[in-house]
Amino acid sequence: EAGNVADSGTTLKDDARQLASNLDATAGSMHSYAADTRERMGELAADPVAIEAERLNGASGPGGGLAPFFLALAIWLGALGVFVVLPGIWWAGRQRWSRATLVAFGAAAGLVGIGAVLAVFGLRLVGIEVAQLPELLLFAGLTALVSVAIVQALVAPLGARGWLLALMFLVVQVAAVGFLSPASTSNGLVAALHTMVPMTYAVDAFRGAINGGGSSPAVDAVVLAGWLVVTLLVTLAVAAGSGLRDEEAEPSAA
Repeated sequence: EAGNVADSGTTLKDDARQLASNLDATAGSMHSYAADTRERMGELAADPVAIEAERLNGASGPGGGLAPFFLALAIWLGALGVFVVLPGIWWAGRQRWSRATLVAFGAAAGLVGIGAVLAVFGLRLVGIEVAQLPELLLFAGLTALVSVAIVQALVAPLGARGWLLALMFLVVQVAAVGFLSPASTSNGLVAALHTMVPMTYAVDAFRGAINGGGSSPAVDAVVLAGWLVVTLLVTLAVAAGSGLRDEEAEPSAA
């Protein structure tokens, strides 16, 4: 056994000598780096991953995040307020139903549009920076037209009851737009309404214009324009029906 141990020790000594020789050969063949290069390599080995964060489309404080929703809400409330005073269809004399509808729409849209423009410039007064002012003004005007058209389409055939329905629709929009809680965490009905109500697209357009991106302006414009056209056609149809009934009633009254 002592002989075997001696033989194993000799073999181990030879193997260690061979390993040392190989290490010397490897070290001699390695490229020699300059001191600054070795320092940089050491830093890289110590911290191999570097993260450089760049914030895109950041809101300028809490006001910049809340402004899109409150701007849209103010415009819709303005449309409701206008139709407390103005009629849904402005009958005057013997003017045609189309003119009676468009006159009422134009008067209401003008008042709400002026309020929307003032609200946009009011953002600067409270210290909220607007990245794309022309785009914000454009969508504020479009939202004013849409809100007026929707409220008018309800007030024209239903009067005060239509105004109450318009108020209820505003409440539904506030719930569906996801201001109080994200729409993605809501139930199926609220999530579905989120993709349908016009305020969702108005808020998205305002957010992109105020913060400088992160929205889908083309989609927002198409959806809002669709609501505008459909609801305005509904009011015209209501006015046409009223005009025809008046024309039929006149001969019998005579």
